[in-house]
Amino acid sequence: MVQYSEAKAYAFADWHPPFMAWWWSKSLLVVDGPQSLFIQLQGLYWLGWGLLAAGLRPQLGRWHLAVPLVGLWPGLLFPAGMIWKDIWFAAFLLPAWSLLLLQRSKQEPLGWWQTAIVFLLASFAVAAKPNGVVVLPFLFGFWVYVQGLWMRDWRRRIGMALALVVAIAGAYVLPALMM
Repeated sequence: MVQYSEAKAYAFADWHPPFMAWWWSKSLLVVDGPQSLFIQLQGLYWLGWGLLAAGLRPQLGRWHLAVPLVGLWPGLLFPAGMIWKDIWFAAFLLPAWSLLLLQRSKQEPLGWWQTAIVFLLASFAVAAKPNGVVVLPFLFGFWVYVQGLWMRDWRRRIGMALALVVAIAGAYVLPALMM
């Protein structure tokens, strides 16, 4: 409720992540209320399950079509109906992980636009839940693995993943430090 009132007033405090309220304020231009944000979150949720199913196709064969049915499990589906920073975080990370898994199953590195999408999804996720930054080394470590960057030297792979984490965390924290 607080983030909705901040979005309506276009006045943001730091009690809740300001990015989420700011994004919601942009969504209010489409529809006044929670509907536009809810539709975005549901779209990301089901996109993530669809990409996950496509990424698991080589291992599961035709059974990959059943993977999105896991998204109907009440323990996952009911929380996905809430506009909450934790749900926002998960809704943005699920398609990011799933896109990486899909590219790994194709045994292809990500194109520039796919890389940009993963980076943007991770940025939005952490902007909504800053303590979620602890997930980024794993996400970017997997990204470095999928890309095949510096395959022989594991220290460089870890360094690359951590550099990406610092880039996102810095982009989120730096403006606050400059105030």
